[in-house]
Amino acid sequence: MKEHKQEFEQVHKENYIQAVKELIHNNTQALIEDDLKPLFDKPPLDSMDIIRSKLLVLAKEQKMVLEVTTLNDMILKYQQAMQKSLAHIGKIREDALLALLKSFTKNQQDSIKILKKDLIQIDKQIQKEVKQTLEKNVDTLILQNLSKLFCKEKENLTATSKQMKDFIKKKYCKQILESLDIKILVKDTTLLNVLKEQTNRYLFTLENSHLFD
Repeated sequence: MKEHKQEFEQVHKENYIQAVKELIHNNTQALIEDDLKPLFDKPPLDSMDIIRSKLLVLAKEQKMVLEVTTLNDMILKYQQAMQKSLAHIGKIREDALLALLKSFTKNQQDSIKILKKDLIQIDKQIQKEVKQTLEKNVDTLILQNLSKLFCKEKENLTATSKQMKDFIKKKYCKQILESLDIKILVKDTTLLNVLKEQTNRYLFTLENSHLFD
């Protein structure tokens, strides 16, 4: 009877750990695929059309002819670079969350605990990674290539470049990072709520395991 109970508890614990691992994976995948990648989706969606629209406005103001094909190619490369980097960012979050399971698997806790303070530290790392990647890609793939976007009218390029740089740094990047903060917060809340439900089921079943004898 005792051996049967121990075996049940071990299997139940392994199922619980696996369920939490899947929760972490699915929650992180949803954050990346459903929340973050759309921030860098293809035009004509609003999330990526902001840069295109701003350049068209500036070109019109300065009476400059914009190379639309070059612009589309530039934005596509930028979008692809950001999309690729997000997979790496997702791995950072998932690995950090999975690391929190170690104390439970070593029998040091009665259940898996992920605290808000844990998430805050992970979120800071994610936000830093996104900010650095965003600023790097927008600079190297867009701002440094503005001269390629215009035909022969180079006389107003300096003014146009300055306005575009101000727009990118003071508005565009700021909006992306603000959206990032909100989306991470929502996923963190979802993660904690579902983990609580999963843990309650685990503890309830464990405490009432005698019913299965």
